[in-house]
Amino acid sequence: MLDSILEAITQLKTFILVSGVGILFLGFVLIIACSKFSWSSRRRRTIGFFYAMNTWDMFGFSSCMLKIFLAVSFLVGKGRVEFLHIIIFIVLELCYIVYKHKIKGIFTDVGLTVVSVIVMVIMQLLYNYLNDIIFDMRICVVMWMLGILLCLYEIYDLFSCCNNIVSKYRTKG
Repeated sequence: MLDSILEAITQLKTFILVSGVGILFLGFVLIIACSKFSWSSRRRRTIGFFYAMNTWDMFGFSSCMLKIFLAVSFLVGKGRVEFLHIIIFIVLELCYIVYKHKIKGIFTDVGLTVVSVIVMVIMQLLYNYLNDIIFDMRICVVMWMLGILLCLYEIYDLFSCCNNIVSKYRTKG
C-alpha cells in the first residue's frame, strides 16, 4: 500500500513541482501588479476579479489552472506522460465540465477532452519510442509540439473560464 502511494507521488513529482512554482510565480505577479491600489486604475479590475469569485468559480478556475500546470509538467518532464497523469487530467476536465454546467457545449467539451487524452497517449508512445528504440530529433520536436498544443488548449480553457466568470458578474450588475 505504501509502495503504491510512494510510486504515485514519484510519478507526480514534476506536476507537484510545476504547480508549486506556478502558484508562487502567479502569487508574486499578482502582489506586484496589485501593490499600488487605486480606485481609478486598471488594477482594480484584477483585484475585483479574484475578490468577486465565489467558491464555485474558484473551483472552475483552479481546475483550469491545474490543467495548465499538468500540461506544462509534460513539457518540463521531457514529454513523459504516465497513466496517472491521464486519470488526473480526465478528473480535472470533468470538474471543469461540471463547473460549466451547460448542456449546450457538452459534446464539444467531451470531444476535446478525448482529443487531449489521445494527444497525451501519443506523447507517451513517442516518449517510450525515443527512450527505448532510438532517439530521433524530428520525433522529439513532434512530441514537444504536441505538448505545446496541449498547453495552448489549456490556456484557451482558462481564458474561457475567466470570461464566464466576468460575464456572470457583469450581468449581475
